[in-house]
Amino acid sequence: MSNYTPEQIQFILAEIEKWRKDGLLTERGAQILRRRYETLSPAPPVIPSTLESVSPLPQPTESAASSASDIRLSASPSAADIRLSASPSASDIRLSASPSAASSAAPSASDIHLSASPSAASSAAPSASDIRLSASPSAASSAAPSASDIRLSASSSVAPSAAPLASVLLSESSIKIALYLGAFFVIAAALILAALVETLRLPILLGVSVLFGGGALALKKRLPQPSFILWLVFSALLPISAGVLADLLNLSGTSLSAYWLIVLTLMSALWGFSTWLYVSRFFSLTAFGALAVAAWHFANLFEPGTDLYLFALAAAGLFGLVGVFLLKTWQSQKFALPLYWLVQAFELIVLVIAAPWALYNLVANYTGAWWLFSALTWVIAFLFYTASDFLIPFPLFRFLAAGALMPIAWLALIEFEPSNTIFALGWWAWGFVLLLAGEITSIFKSDKVTRFGLPLNLASLPLFFIAGLVGTSENAWLGFGLFAASGLVLSLAQIRNARWWVWTAAVACWVMTWYFFFNLPPIQPLGISSIFIISGLLIPLSLLDWLLPGDMLSRPAWRWPLRLFALLTLVAGTFVSLFAFSPDLLRAALAFGLFAALGLVYALRFRLPILLPFFTGYLPLSLLYTLRHFDLDWWLPVLTVLSVAYYLIGYTLSLLDKQGRWANTLRQSGLALGLLASPFAGFYSGSGDGWYTAVLGILFVIETFARLAWLEIVVHGLYTLAITLVLIENKVASSSLYLMSISVILLGLEMFFQHTLQGRAALKIFPRLAGWLMALAGNLFLFTNWQSASGLELAVSLTYNLLFLAYALLYRKPDLSFPFYVSTAVTALTLVGFAGWEQWTGTLTLLSLALYLLGFVDKPIGWGQNRRLSGLLLATATALSAPLENSGLWSSIPVAIAATLWAVEAFHRRNVWLGFPANGLYLMAYYLILLELNVNQPQFFSIGAALLGLLMHYLLTRAGASTGAFLTGMVSQLILLGTTYSQMISTNSLAYFVALFFQSIVVMLYGLVFRSRSLLFTPIVIVVLGVMTVVFSVLRGLATVIMIGCTGILFIVLGILAVWQREQLSDLRDHLNEWKA
Repeated sequence: MSNYTPEQIQFILAEIEKWRKDGLLTERGAQILRRRYETLSPAPPVIPSTLESVSPLPQPTESAASSASDIRLSASPSAADIRLSASPSASDIRLSASPSAASSAAPSASDIHLSASPSAASSAAPSASDIRLSASPSAASSAAPSASDIRLSASSSVAPSAAPLASVLLSESSIKIALYLGAFFVIAAALILAALVETLRLPILLGVSVLFGGGALALKKRLPQPSFILWLVFSALLPISAGVLADLLNLSGTSLSAYWLIVLTLMSALWGFSTWLYVSRFFSLTAFGALAVAAWHFANLFEPGTDLYLFALAAAGLFGLVGVFLLKTWQSQKFALPLYWLVQAFELIVLVIAAPWALYNLVANYTGAWWLFSALTWVIAFLFYTASDFLIPFPLFRFLAAGALMPIAWLALIEFEPSNTIFALGWWAWGFVLLLAGEITSIFKSDKVTRFGLPLNLASLPLFFIAGLVGTSENAWLGFGLFAASGLVLSLAQIRNARWWVWTAAVACWVMTWYFFFNLPPIQPLGISSIFIISGLLIPLSLLDWLLPGDMLSRPAWRWPLRLFALLTLVAGTFVSLFAFSPDLLRAALAFGLFAALGLVYALRFRLPILLPFFTGYLPLSLLYTLRHFDLDWWLPVLTVLSVAYYLIGYTLSLLDKQGRWANTLRQSGLALGLLASPFAGFYSGSGDGWYTAVLGILFVIETFARLAWLEIVVHGLYTLAITLVLIENKVASSSLYLMSISVILLGLEMFFQHTLQGRAALKIFPRLAGWLMALAGNLFLFTNWQSASGLELAVSLTYNLLFLAYALLYRKPDLSFPFYVSTAVTALTLVGFAGWEQWTGTLTLLSLALYLLGFVDKPIGWGQNRRLSGLLLATATALSAPLENSGLWSSIPVAIAATLWAVEAFHRRNVWLGFPANGLYLMAYYLILLELNVNQPQFFSIGAALLGLLMHYLLTRAGASTGAFLTGMVSQLILLGTTYSQMISTNSLAYFVALFFQSIVVMLYGLVFRSRSLLFTPIVIVVLGVMTVVFSVLRGLATVIMIGCTGILFIVLGILAVWQREQLSDLRDHLNEWKA
């Protein structure tokens, strides 16, 4: 049984692992310590009630022998401050317990802390396995803490004291900094000294190298990290010394390259040995770097082009991969990863340079290139990525390996400068080899081999196509044969093992064979049309798809490539046929007929009605191009008949087939054909285009009631188009008739669907809105052109009246009567224009009176108020337009009638506010009379306005509207008195002063009678102002004296106010004195 809790044991194990990683413990010493603490049983918990009865922990004696398993434990009940210290040599680790010097009683166990500090007192570090755990009791302790209260934590509850200088200087980080910085300084000093003192270069460098190398070997076991640094300096000085030696020997050219090849090869070997010696991944990287530079110097021995350099560097990458394999076998994959990724990056850079360099040589440096070495570079690349995948499997490596094989044959053939025929055959043969290799891999049971099958097969496909294209450029027969051979080989591979991508490539080769067949010398003179060549390809593609057993989705690896190319061929054939010129119209018609037949067979073969639109879509195109070929302009009747036929056949089938899939497709095809044909009906040169459109609309009406209610919007559009085409065909020039016809169609159909169609869609708002907008536009057109209205416009306006009346009655909404009343007014105006009358106010006034009076009869229910309001608004509009009529005093009569109607409405509703428009219109009539009588005296205008204003003031006061009464009274008296005052100033006549005086008296009397303060004080102020104005005008020469006197009076008044308000000013001063900024 141990004296440690499980938490303490876990913490000690974590610290041991940390020391091992930091180099403070060797691997073996760490393993011994881990085994020691992992086998300990944790201490049992102590019950707190027995705190005083707990005895101190026993103090075991320490043996003289010190071994890795000799771990001593001592503890005291007062142990308060446990510290863990480690010597800089990472080999002397002691866990001791010492009391707090300032503590008089035993501190709680929660104050126990773990820390690491170098042991400065240790002169000779023992072995890493010599670890002692001891505890010394506190001298000042009087009570022992409970064993259960002792815990081990990484941080103290008391603020830690500053680390001593010795601990900082001797910490692990300081040591590493000193070592690496010292290494850098040594190497730099050697380089500088060697550069400055030429005669001492080599002896100094060799001497320093020997010293560092010997020191590294001597300290290897005892001080591994300093030994590593010394060895690093030693190995770095060797190539520097070799460079100095090369300068002394005055080497150049090939001898210099051979020298560096030997030196760098030896350095690569030395750094490889260093990797084993220090178990260092860094030295493995330097070893590969030296090997890569040695490969460069190897290529430089032959003074070649860039191709040999690339080959040598690629080979160096392959050797680096061998090093990765050795490291992985010796240590682990994790240990080998840095070198692995360095080699991969290096090889990738080499190949990225090699690919464009080969293309550059092909174009600009054909004869100067070393093509064989260029090919060998890609052979090395294949071996490299294959080996990489064997070492550490990665899918991309297999494809890179297969891709590296692709240009090998081409680069090797270029060396012999063959003809294009040899090139084409070489490409094809190499592609066959890769395809065969990919097929052979499936024989092996090992996954390491079989996983290369797909990349090899994919790599062969571009080679087949390149071979065929190169062969075609040389000879039509050669290209045809190579594509046919490629299709045959790939088809055999597909038969052996069905794969969609193999069959796709095979079908592509057969398609190319088909096209190149028509370019063969015996076939080309026949002049077969491209339409037939493209459309004819659909036949074998479709036949193969039909002959395969199963349904639409079976055998996808066989069917879908065929369908892909069939679809592409169909698109190409459609495009070519659509833009066929006159000589090819019949061929295009035959092609479209073929497409329609194939679509029908497809739908029947796989029992899929969804494929039937290919038939129903291409058949109209075939008929259209047939008609164009024979110069027959029957396209609209033919398409209409075909659309009706589709729909009727589908409708009939729906009665026989319960599922109705075929019926629905045919019916929808008929609707779609009609919808596509109708917008182009206007281009039909024959007659009856609008009626054909109306026939197509019947199909949509049936479908709307049968299945799809939202199709009503299409019905509106078709019949709008139909009526427009009918009017155009009949050469109708009246814009109002077009607008009226469209409005009647839209709103009429809207009313029809509203009362016959159940479950109308939300889209109904659009035709309704369009109908009302057209009706509004039509009425605006009639309104703006009423003076020149004809009998047709009058009939159109009457039609609008009937339409709006029927719409309002059908929907039974009184608010819809307003458009009817508005259109009635427009009709009245149109009638005036048609009759040739120049005055319109009389007719409109009579109409407004009739509407207003009929408004008191509420028939139909709810319409009376709207009629009365319509009459009132029409009378007002007529009154406002009366000045434009130029009818003399007659123009005031409609205004007075409108004012009377407003007054009647105000009394009828008992609403005093309606008196404002009545008074305004009365005032307008009064002004019109004055203007017609040529009265230009402002008093006549202001007196009338003031009287009406005071009348409104009286009415508003009686109604209790105080605010309105105040505003009306103020405006009225200011108009009256202000006008008189203005005339008095402008004319300097005392007559206006007298008028102002009496007007003020009248207004004041009115204010006294009705107890209105605003009408009492305002006249007084204005009279005083008038008196002062008269006085100042009389005493105009004493202006300066008056100004001085007024100024004195102003000062006096201010002084009095100051005395009167002294107390308030004192309080304000006190407040200001108390204010602080």
